[in-house]
Amino acid sequence: MNHKSSYIAAIDGLRAVAVIAVIIFHYYENALPSGFLGVDVFFVISGYVITSYFHNSSFQSSKDLLLTFYSRRIKRLLPALYFCVALTSITFIFVTSRPPADVFTTAALSLIGVSNIHLLLLSQNYFSVDAQLNPFTHTWSLGVEEQFYLIYPAILIFIGWLQFTHLERTKKVFSRLVILTFLSYFIYLVVGEKYESHAFYLMPTRFWEI
Repeated sequence: MNHKSSYIAAIDGLRAVAVIAVIIFHYYENALPSGFLGVDVFFVISGYVITSYFHNSSFQSSKDLLLTFYSRRIKRLLPALYFCVALTSITFIFVTSRPPADVFTTAALSLIGVSNIHLLLLSQNYFSVDAQLNPFTHTWSLGVEEQFYLIYPAILIFIGWLQFTHLERTKKVFSRLVILTFLSYFIYLVVGEKYESHAFYLMPTRFWEI
């Protein structure tokens, strides 16, 4: 596998702006009522960075693509996630007299990237009081990203990423990704009409952003 660096400093700056917007929203909602959109911006950034990585890399086979990508994601995400969950859990035990068991269920499921599905099954609106009292509610977005990372390489392989030259890939694969993006957006609109929490928490309805 060959890969040329495509680092763009401005991307990190945009990440910082998105994170700050979300923090301000949670602590001073009236100051920035739409600050939660920082999560959506983060999804877009993640999709751009991951697709740029594939665009600037060459792989010898599907196996090479999958192994290289997944190993990079695991090394980048899991150590920080495990440390954060462990530290937050310990802190939560000390500051809460009767910590709800569901909080630790959310924590455990966040380690395997499905806390968003758990929160949906609890029928917890992200903006509800119960959700805000759970220190792991924010891991729903990481769950969406991890589920996206799980299927995205397979999608690229399926639509012909390895079959085309660089120029052909830019044209043919891009057009197919556009179709999938609009399909996801259509699903988002349809599902969101009647099942707002499903549209919020699930990866297929967020695919178009990423």
